[in-house]
Amino acid sequence: MPSPFPGMDPYLESPPLGWQGFHNAFVIQLGRVLAPQLRPKYYLLPDARVFGIRDPIPRFPLPLAPGDDEPEVDLRAIVDDVYDTFAYGDQINYRRDPVPRLARDDAEWADRLLREAGRR
Repeated sequence: MPSPFPGMDPYLESPPLGWQGFHNAFVIQLGRVLAPQLRPKYYLLPDARVFGIRDPIPRFPLPLAPGDDEPEVDLRAIVDDVYDTFAYGDQINYRRDPVPRLARDDAEWADRLLREAGRR
């Protein structure tokens, strides 16, 4: 079961889960997906990016040197894989507000989304 949010799930930051565990698993899975496509010419260095909760998590070509095939990175698929592998959907209580709280308009949007998904 994937996260009900098209962008980053704000509940992944809420205690007791915390963002760090998900982030660590995500970076490892991203490396597993990309490394076989990049080696031996390239290697991975983890970096942080920020995505909103409403904006779908993008697919993008990974820019490499001219002439090298650029693998497409499907971040949504990787997020869903980590979410499923570690059963975040079973651990998150979507009936409560996330911590930290969302801005009012985002909170109203999230409430509608969760109700439509049957999680509230």
